[in-house]
Amino acid sequence: MKIKIVFLWKYNNKWIWWWDRKYNILYENLNVNFFEKYFIYITDKKKLISIESKNYVLTSDMILDFLFENNIDYVYFAWADILNDIKENIIKNFVCLINVNFVHCYLKNPNVLNLIISKTEHFKLMSIHSNLINSYVVYNPINFDLWTKLSESTDHSYRSKLSNKKFIIWRIARSEPSKWSFLIISTLFELQFKKNYKYWFIFVWMPLLYRFFLKIFLNKIMYNSIIFLPEQKEYSEIAKFYKSIDIFWQTSWVWESFWNVIAESFCFKIPVFSDYKIFYNNWKVKKNLYDAQIELVDNNINWFYLNTPKSIISKLDSLSKHKIDVLWKNWYSKVKNIYNVKVWVNTLAKILYDYWRINLWYEKDDNFEQIVKIPWKNEINEYKYEYLKRIEICNKNNKINFSYFLLKTLWEFVEFLYLLLRKILIKFFSFNLEKIY
Repeated sequence: MKIKIVFLWKYNNKWIWWWDRKYNILYENLNVNFFEKYFIYITDKKKLISIESKNYVLTSDMILDFLFENNIDYVYFAWADILNDIKENIIKNFVCLINVNFVHCYLKNPNVLNLIISKTEHFKLMSIHSNLINSYVVYNPINFDLWTKLSESTDHSYRSKLSNKKFIIWRIARSEPSKWSFLIISTLFELQFKKNYKYWFIFVWMPLLYRFFLKIFLNKIMYNSIIFLPEQKEYSEIAKFYKSIDIFWQTSWVWESFWNVIAESFCFKIPVFSDYKIFYNNWKVKKNLYDAQIELVDNNINWFYLNTPKSIISKLDSLSKHKIDVLWKNWYSKVKNIYNVKVWVNTLAKILYDYWRINLWYEKDDNFEQIVKIPWKNEINEYKYEYLKRIEICNKNNKINFSYFLLKTLWEFVEFLYLLLRKILIKFFSFNLEKIY
């Protein structure tokens, strides 16, 4: 027996690299012993329509016929623009899968299986909806074999260019000011104030607003300790950074609910400094805050929750290369056994098989019966207490004073104005400020 599954994806050459990192690892790693898989690009341009193997380019109005003709079992909405009436017909006639990484993506339709990408997100959804329909925690997987292979074969060429510093600290982000944190700027200024110039910083795809601000207000020594680089898309280039650095600094954006880059860094035995957002407080849930990085990073086990300049600098100054080496096994095993795409595809196969079996549509199959899916439901249900415990640790280790909060609020207002300006320039003048390097 094989499960027949279709992935739907928007046809856009500009986003092929993004697809490859987010969904292609799922599609490519589906076990052919369990799945018969199809991949469809959705386009509104009929001249693009072509058929090659089991990869298709179709217009929206052709999808339903394709699904019926091929007796598809499941439709995976990866990233596709489909007219609402067609989408409703697909959901009505087929069991559909969606990734839930934002609250508004969760659907209560019984024909939709909600694949929630973190235990933290599951806890939040439970707090909002109380009863989740057809929901499963599957995480957001990484290609563990690829990254570990790259960790063994990639050189550390950037390290040779950066010397006479205690640690090399790396931060990667999209070019959105709101996807960064004031924590970065305030930490750099605190280091400058203390005349602490022990560290290199490499910032990839840092927003123009930040680069401009730091250029003006940092002194020459501090500013020259920072390297600004454009976006790096190739795995080989990203691997060079992981191989060359000592610490990965993950400052979280308010809208992110899972951090592939944290899991990737673990494959290279790189520790993580991660901040946190508290979405659950006094029995109230803040829908637009996400905290999954607190789930990946186990404080003092595979690294630290650090949310203030003082706590970051104190931890940096107390660290040694020996301590980093001692803890690496905890990072590595967690990624291999939980966030590995091979674990993910087996979990998905078991979920889909069990769903069909409950509805008496599949006969019993020994191959599927032997699959062990992760995580167990009791682990998910108990995570609420783990999350609250971790928040308590965070608050204990990070005391945010009023002046920091005030400056952070002011900075967010500056970011808002900058984003508004950038949108106006793009819309009316087709000019993107972020292209200036």
